[in-house]
Amino acid sequence: MVWPTALVSMMLNRCVKHSYFSDQFLPQCNGSSLSFVDLGLVTEVGVSNYSAARVKACHKLLSARGIPLVSNQVQYSLLHRNPELNGTKEACEELGVKILAYSPLAQGVLTGKYSATNMPTGPRKFALRKAIDDSLPLLIVLKDIAEKRGKTVSQIALNWCMCKDAIPIPGVRTVKQAEDNIGALGWRLSADEVAALDELSLSLNKGNSTMAMPMGDSDFLIPKI
Repeated sequence: MVWPTALVSMMLNRCVKHSYFSDQFLPQCNGSSLSFVDLGLVTEVGVSNYSAARVKACHKLLSARGIPLVSNQVQYSLLHRNPELNGTKEACEELGVKILAYSPLAQGVLTGKYSATNMPTGPRKFALRKAIDDSLPLLIVLKDIAEKRGKTVSQIALNWCMCKDAIPIPGVRTVKQAEDNIGALGWRLSADEVAALDELSLSLNKGNSTMAMPMGDSDFLIPKI
């Protein structure tokens, strides 16, 4: 199991019939982990930080039992395009597995609230300093689109995720942040806007490894099979 939601899922799976598994799930699939399936407590499975190879292997194993693999929770944002670059997103799309994008606002970098003169506090100040500096060209475009649409920078970044057929799951600390996130729903960026953001963010991702947020990536966290 992985993330706090896994505990909630275990407690409520009689109702929601859905469970999340970490990378430990795959090698244990023939053991205790699948007892939830055998008991009828789980009818759908979601995984987290699975690489393309792991997604395919897990999908094959679960399909043999008639259990759908419905989601893969990975870090994905305009500043972290690795799921596209390493084939994870493509594999998920081929198999009908939905991408759940955690850290879609890159720990606040894509909200536009940080700058060289307004850095986050604590350890993030040092972890995100270069990402904040290097993301300036992208933030300029995000702010331009936001102003034209009457939206916030955060809403543009979240809507981009949805336009890429992913479900963003941003964290919130205040009601205001939750309300702002809701404002990303009910509309879509134009194809030209998505293309402009794609081109700029992809150039940043390919040209600068510091664009990867310090949350990790499936290819580093998960051993290949």
